[in-house]
Amino acid sequence: MELKVLFADQFTVAAASIGGVCEAEAFIADGESSYESSREGLVVLLDRVASSGLQALSSKHYHKANTNDRYTVYEFIKGDLRLFFFKGSGGVLIVCTTGVIKKGQRADKRAVSEAVELQKNYLMAVQNGNIKWIDAEES
Repeated sequence: MELKVLFADQFTVAAASIGGVCEAEAFIADGESSYESSREGLVVLLDRVASSGLQALSSKHYHKANTNDRYTVYEFIKGDLRLFFFKGSGGVLIVCTTGVIKKGQRADKRAVSEAVELQKNYLMAVQNGNIKWIDAEES
C-alpha cells in the first residue's frame, strides 16, 4: 500500500495513494471555486492535527462516520465538505481516504465503504511490512 505524507510534525497525516492517484489530496486541492475557503479550512485542520493531534479539534470539526466496531471511519467537517479518514498506527495519526460534498444528513455510504476497504488493506500492509511512503515532494 502506498501512503503519501500530506503533513508531518509531531504526528504524520497521510493519504492513501492508489496507482499514483491520491484522492484525498486531489479533493483538497481541486474543486469548485465556491468551496475554496472550505478546502483551505481542511488544510488548516490537517496541519493542526499534524502538530497537535486530533485532541486539538472539537467535535464540530470531526466525528465518526460509521458505527462499525472493528473498522471505524471518521470525517473531517468544513462547511459542506467531508474528508474521510481512519486512525493509523505507529507515528501515523490519520490516513485520509476520499472526500465528498455533503448532500444529506447521513455520511456518504460509498465513501465510508471505500474508507473501510482502504483501512483493511492498510492493516494488512502494516502487518506484512508492506507500506511504501511517498513524500509530498515526490509528486
